[in-house]
Amino acid sequence: MSPNDRPAYSFGDSASAAARLGVLAQVFEGASRSVLATVDLTAVGGVLDLGCGPGHTTALLAETFASRPVTGIDRSPAFVELARADYGDRADFRVGDVTADCPVDEPVALVNARLLLSHLSDVGGLIARWHEWLVPDGIVVLEEPETIHTDDEMFAGYLRLTDALVADRGATMFAGPLIDRALADEPRVALNRALTWPVETGAAAQMFALNVESWRHDEFIRARMTERDLDELHAGLLARVGDEGDTTIRWEIRQVVLRSKFG
Repeated sequence: MSPNDRPAYSFGDSASAAARLGVLAQVFEGASRSVLATVDLTAVGGVLDLGCGPGHTTALLAETFASRPVTGIDRSPAFVELARADYGDRADFRVGDVTADCPVDEPVALVNARLLLSHLSDVGGLIARWHEWLVPDGIVVLEEPETIHTDDEMFAGYLRLTDALVADRGATMFAGPLIDRALADEPRVALNRALTWPVETGAAAQMFALNVESWRHDEFIRARMTERDLDELHAGLLARVGDEGDTTIRWEIRQVVLRSKFG
């Protein structure tokens, strides 16, 4: 399989992938609300949610910027169909390539990308491209993993495997440092922080178990893990879904608010 033939999203768009994104949306909603609360959006125009998946982040944007038209863009027709079914009364959803031309007809007031750049190459180039889609005084909001801290051996092993899978697709799972370097000394950065976000052990295990279901048949994974290894990893993660507490694993999330260069 050549790089151009591989799925755009490392974790696929299966039912398990969609379920995982639902859990992820619940886990990181508070973090996203915290960065959106810093945005003073005065520019005239709509809101664009890139890599919207099943639409959870798009719905949050529609709630936050209730007076504006909100559009979610995803390359997966399956995810766009789910988004329309669940949130079509709140936002418009379209199939599109966020690495190509602007997917809407007019420049927008806000471009949002949450946990997207960690699945794409050329982080700095894409930020610059999305910046061009803004109206004067518009804003780009980015959220990406900086790192994930855990002393749990099973979680750490899962993360090493997932990191390698994403790298095989030509991306960097921990895109936060790449964003930080790309925007170093950029005067239009209104916010640039690494937010520590503890996650309940059970919620992390649920996300990870759903991800194993999503990519366990991938050629890259099959070359590194036996069926028995994958079964044991999946069963071990499922056994942790009921665990409580948030001391086992925590994310650091790079959150950036970038003003339009035309403002």
